[in-house]
Amino acid sequence: MTDLPAMFLWTDAYLADTCHLTTFEHGAYLLILMAMHRSGGYLPNDDERLARTAKTTVDRWRRIAPTIRLMLTVEGDLVTQKRLLRELGLAKARYTRLRQAASCGGHAKALKYKERGLPQAMPRHSNQNHNQNKKEEANASSKEARKSAPRATRLTKDFRPSSGMIEFAREAGLTDAQIEREAAAMADWSAASPDKGAKLDWEAAWRGWIRRRTDTRNGANGRDLFASGKKDPFDNEHSINSGTFDRIRETMAEVRGGVRSRSGDRSSAAILRLLPKD
Repeated sequence: MTDLPAMFLWTDAYLADTCHLTTFEHGAYLLILMAMHRSGGYLPNDDERLARTAKTTVDRWRRIAPTIRLMLTVEGDLVTQKRLLRELGLAKARYTRLRQAASCGGHAKALKYKERGLPQAMPRHSNQNHNQNKKEEANASSKEARKSAPRATRLTKDFRPSSGMIEFAREAGLTDAQIEREAAAMADWSAASPDKGAKLDWEAAWRGWIRRRTDTRNGANGRDLFASGKKDPFDNEHSINSGTFDRIRETMAEVRGGVRSRSGDRSSAAILRLLPKD
């Protein structure tokens, strides 16, 4: 088997030389040429072997052999084809040169530049290797940085504020019971929030939590419910401050007074029954 898996076929020359062949003769001739290419350019000059190569019987081969043998050349006990033998030799020489050049790895080109006294360019692959090494070093550094960086954590169900957290909450006006309730609410929030429930610094998160709670409870008019020691009636983030309730009571009183001025009206009497008593 030859080292060259591909056979050169010059179609124009082939058709010009075989225009007189029948379809069956074309097939037999091409099979013989391909077998010669695989075996180094020669086949045994034997009718039985050639018939087997052409995939036909010996009798049928002998009927077409005179036509096909006109295009073949006999060399002793072997048969060949001159054009195929020449092309096979050229292909082998080209293949040998390419293989030798590949084994040198560019050494011949470097010698050529050295003989001429020309500066040699850096191999192209050196920059690629340098960039690849830099990329690998950067990736390694990034992995180490991620490993050493602190990770955000979540509060557990048995979370208890530290002494510093408790002191900050007391200064904000919370009682011990309120601090305990806020700690439980904060732990529940951390467990239930998928995106923001993990923090790097829970001391800072606690201070922000307490500030938001006290701002919500104090309201716009500045009344400090925690400092007064009274029970907090609006224990959630969306509580309504007492000033708002004062304005609601004033509005209700105005509505009640307007309705009483029309007490003779049945609809007014129905509205008075719906309004809360003073």
